Amino acid sequence: MSIVAGVDSSTQSCTIELRDGDSGVLLSRGRRPHPPTFPPVSEQNPADWWEAFKGALHDALEAASVGPQAIDAISVGAQCHGLVAMDEHGDVLRPVKLWNDTTSAPQADAMVEKLGAERWVRTAGSVPTAAFTITKLAWLAEHEPETLRRVRAVCVPHDWLTYKLTGRRRRRSEGGC
Repeated sequence: MSIVAGVDSSTQSCTIELRDGDSGVLLSRGRRPHPPTFPPVSEQNPADWWEAFKGALHDALEAASVGPQAIDAISVGAQCHGLVAMDEHGDVLRPVKLWNDTTSAPQADAMVEKLGAERWVRTAGSVPTAAFTITKLAWLAEHEPETLRRVRAVCVPHDWLTYKLTGRRRRRSEGGC
C-alpha cells in the first residue's frame, strides 16, 4: 500500500491526512494549531507553522502506526497570499504578513490609483487588494526599508513550507521563492 500525505496549512492550523494512495481511504489525521492572529495586523512566525507541521505529522503517523518512511508522496496546500521575506541564506527576516493583514490597504489604493484598475486587470488579471503579496511588499518598502534592503527572496506561505520540506527554493521563472 502506498501512503500519501496531504497538508493543509491555514492561518488557524496545520492539518495532515494520511491516505491510501490507491483507494484514497483515510488512514489517519493530525492537527496542530497556529498562533491566533487579530486583523488588521495579522502576522505569524513561519517557525510556528513548521512546529505545527511536525506535530501534526507526528500525530498522523502515530495514529496510522507507521513511520515517516512509509509516506510515498506529499502534497502541500497552504495559504496563497502572504509575504515571506527571506535573506540570501533563506532565513525569514520578519513575521509574515498574512492574507488577512489589511495594513497594506493604503499601498493597494496607491497602486490602483497610479496605474488604474483597467490596466491592472489587463496586465495582471486582477486589481491589487490588501490581501495580495505585492501590496505587502509595498508596505514593507514604506515602513521597513532596512528590512527590504536585506530581502533576496520573497515567497508565499505554501512555497515556504515546501521549501522547508525540500530544502530547495523554486526559481522565480518557476513561480516560487
